[in-house]
Amino acid sequence: MIRHVLSGRMRELCSLPERFAPFAREARNLILSYLGAESLEESLESAIEKCGRRPTFPLILASLCTASSLPDCPTGSLYLDRSGNIAIRQSSCIYCGRCLKEGFTSYARTELLRSLEILKSGESVTAIVAPSITGQFDASYAELESALRRVGFNRVVNVKIGARMMAEIEGKELENCIECSDWMITSCCASIKELGLRLLPVIEEKHSSAKTPVEYTSALCKEEERDGRIIFIGPCLAKISECSRNANVDSVLLFSELEMLFIAEGIVFSKNSDSSRDEDLSPLSRTNGISNAVRSFCSHLSSAISYSGIKEAELALFSSWRRGERPQADLVEIALCSGGCISGPGNTSTFLKRS
Repeated sequence: MIRHVLSGRMRELCSLPERFAPFAREARNLILSYLGAESLEESLESAIEKCGRRPTFPLILASLCTASSLPDCPTGSLYLDRSGNIAIRQSSCIYCGRCLKEGFTSYARTELLRSLEILKSGESVTAIVAPSITGQFDASYAELESALRRVGFNRVVNVKIGARMMAEIEGKELENCIECSDWMITSCCASIKELGLRLLPVIEEKHSSAKTPVEYTSALCKEEERDGRIIFIGPCLAKISECSRNANVDSVLLFSELEMLFIAEGIVFSKNSDSSRDEDLSPLSRTNGISNAVRSFCSHLSSAISYSGIKEAELALFSSWRRGERPQADLVEIALCSGGCISGPGNTSTFLKRS
């Protein structure tokens, strides 16, 4: 079991790769793939060196490969260096992970190591899971809760609680905006938050004052268990940046990394699992999800528009709003990934096969 395998010091683990012998070949290959390195020992050592303190952003590493053209990047943060290798301009990177999904970059999984340390610490650990966990595995929600406890979590809380709190607050704010003939932006997307902070201040200016679903959910968990640890689990790489500013969240796991932990623990879900009676949580993670939730708290909302899969054309449109133009809607929902959070870079192989 992975907690036992990782019970010693990480550097000791690096020098004793035979400790991974109990792992299935598939799990080992997943670990290597997710860590983006040829050598498991080397990649762990490299990640440990970068874990002296918790990074405030995901460490996206450019692949050492030449390319005749650059992969799509919404902010133009990828460029070719003098050797023709793909490089990343960190000052404008918003951590969307689009280049990661296309295989041009890798991710130093410092948060994965941090999460493993927390899970084997003996402390009470809460998993707060993104609503898009629905459909990530061939399992019912009850089976997923049981599996999460097997890998070391003491309780499981769905971020849908925080999403609904956010929607209620935004609904009230939007009522006031409409009364003043104004409009508002809503977004759960951490990459859109980074976009507003780094490149397009109009997003920050017109965004509601509501906190994010993760902030509301983690605050509730802390009220219930002050000394407990909290790990957010979802498909979004940019949440690492968001959660680094949230004192209540200790670490972030991607769904793909959770899949790795399940394999390492020998957890296998039945493909015949009946999840049909589960509440479908995924609409909150899809295009129009939050705006539809806000609508239920704002009786005067007559028009809403959603943007996802953001590219240069959308960025140009958003820039025009700062120059005094406005959208033809009272509420604008923005998600960086096409289709919403459910299409984030950290989805499981099960989800990707279905897609």
